[in-house]
Amino acid sequence: MGLFRLLLIIALVWLAWRLLKKTLLSGQGNERRDNLDAPHRMVRCARCGLHVPESDSVEDQGNHFCSQAHLKAWHEENDTDRN
Repeated sequence: MGLFRLLLIIALVWLAWRLLKKTLLSGQGNERRDNLDAPHRMVRCARCGLHVPESDSVEDQGNHFCSQAHLKAWHEENDTDRN
């Protein structure tokens, strides 16, 4: 009988610990999920093909670029192609 009581007490303590841990962690997880930013729309650089968030891209004439340097280089390449 003594061994059965000991096992029952251990099982109840373990169950209480698991429920408490789950309750505490679930509250932290919800706050963390609420603070995450929404996914960003990704666009492709017209010159090198790198995908960057639309908010970080440089847009010109409907094209997106990963940097001002690539915008400038793209214009230089397209201007020389026309001649």
